Amino acid sequence: MLYARELQDYFKNDYVIIHHTTVFPKIMGNQAMLMAAYLIVCHRLTAEMAWKHFNHIQRELTGFCDSGTRYNRFEIQVMDCLNALEKAIKLRWCDFNSFNTQEYFRLNQLANGDINWIIPGEILAMSSPSTSPRDGALKPSFFT
Repeated sequence: MLYARELQDYFKNDYVIIHHTTVFPKIMGNQAMLMAAYLIVCHRLTAEMAWKHFNHIQRELTGFCDSGTRYNRFEIQVMDCLNALEKAIKLRWCDFNSFNTQEYFRLNQLANGDINWIIPGEILAMSSPSTSPRDGALKPSFFT
C-alpha cells in the first residue's frame, strides 16, 4: 500500500515513472510483486492481467520472498501473492483508500510489537517472536 500510495502521488504531478531494478532474481521477484500489486490496487486489474505485464521476465524470477537480511527457507510464487492480494481486496480486508499509514508505521516499531494485521481485527502477524532475545526479537510473552 505504501508503494502504491507513493506512486499515486507522483502520477498526480504528471511525472513519468521509471522503475529500475537489478538482475538478481530474488530482488527482481520482489520488485515485480510491488509493480504488479500496484496495478491490482490502483488500477483494479486482476492478478492475472497484472502479471501478464511481466511475461518477459517470469522465467528469471525465483519467487517472492522476505526482503529482510536473514536467510529465507521458503519462497512463494509472485502469482500466489497477487492472487491473495486480489482476494483480500474483494473481501475488503485490504482497502487502499482507508489504509492508515501512520498506524502501520506505529505498529511496525519494535516497541509496539513490530506487528501487522493480516485480516483487520482477526489475524495478526508478528515479526519474529523468539524464545531467546536475539537481534531485538521479542519473546512470545510480549504479545499476550
